[in-house]
Parts: sequence; structure tokens; C-alpha cells
Amino acid sequence: MSKSEFKKLIDYELFGGKQVGLIARIRRTYFQPNTNCMYLARKMWYHNDLAKKGGLFSVLHFLRAKFLYLHILKRYNCCIFLNANIGKGFYIEHPVGIVIGRCEIGKDFHIYQNTTIGVRRPLDDSNGLFPHIGDNVTIGCNCAVLGNVTIADNVIVGANSVVLNDLTESGTYVGAPARKVK
Repeated sequence: MSKSEFKKLIDYELFGGKQVGLIARIRRTYFQPNTNCMYLARKMWYHNDLAKKGGLFSVLHFLRAKFLYLHILKRYNCCIFLNANIGKGFYIEHPVGIVIGRCEIGKDFHIYQNTTIGVRRPLDDSNGLFPHIGDNVTIGCNCAVLGNVTIADNVIVGANSVVLNDLTESGTYVGAPARKVK
């Protein structure tokens, strides 16, 4: 990702692609918890991508990404992995207690507080055990999406739900384990 692509992505996610004034830009980027957490996560992934490309400053980019990871963890109590792959339109409503593992997430993803997206067995974190989440998905507060599950496009997972099986149709899912409601 180039620096201009990074700036366009930040403008889209933090400001909706609209022109905003300097005060509003500073307030949303640095002083609102949800948008600041999103900004720091995007910046962390940007530096991690630069570190993966190699080059003269790859170690510095990796250290910067790791520092941002620890900063997000300490400030917001969010554990967002360096290798998470989240598409355009990532939005955190309340950045407290969120865990996002090494998963694949599509565009326009919304997540609420105290939600875990990760593996079922804590000691088994190899590739292929993390969830795959489609486009335009909203995951409510206190949810758990665990294991190698697939969530289709246009899905809403209600509060306090546990997703252990694939959600193959668009719609609203609630409960433990999550079931589709009409």
C-alpha cells in the first residue's frame, strides 16, 4: 500500500470521504476513541506491510508496527493482530475489549465492544483456523466468532451471540450458537 492509498483509506474511514475542517480532522483522528483506535490500527497495518516488503528500513517499520500494536493494547484494551486483513470501511463503535485475530475480513465491517474473532483452541493458532468474514458484516457487542468459520456477505450477528458454524446466508443471527432469525 502506498502512502497516497493509505491517506485515501483514512479519509474514507474517518471522514466518509468528505472534506472536513482542520479542527474536526484533528478531533476525529486523535481525540475520539473509536476513530483514533481505527487510525492507529490502519497505521499499524501500513507499517507492517512496509516491513514485509523488505528494504533498508524494514526493521524500523516492523518495530513501529509492534509499538502501535502495544499502544492500542494498552490504551484501548484491544488486541488487534498485525496480520489481520481487513478491507476498506473498517469501523469500531466502542474500542474496548476487542480481539481480532489473524483473520480475513471484507469491506464495510462494523464491530462493537467486547467481541472476539479468533481461534477455538488458544494454543493452536496456525493458518486456516481463523474466521473468514464477508463484506458488509456487523458484529454486535459481547460476541464470539471462533474457529475456521465463514460468515457470508450482508450478515448481522446480534449481541451476545456465539458463532461456531458457517453463516452461509445473509440475514440476522442471534444466540449461542448463532441461528438465523426471520
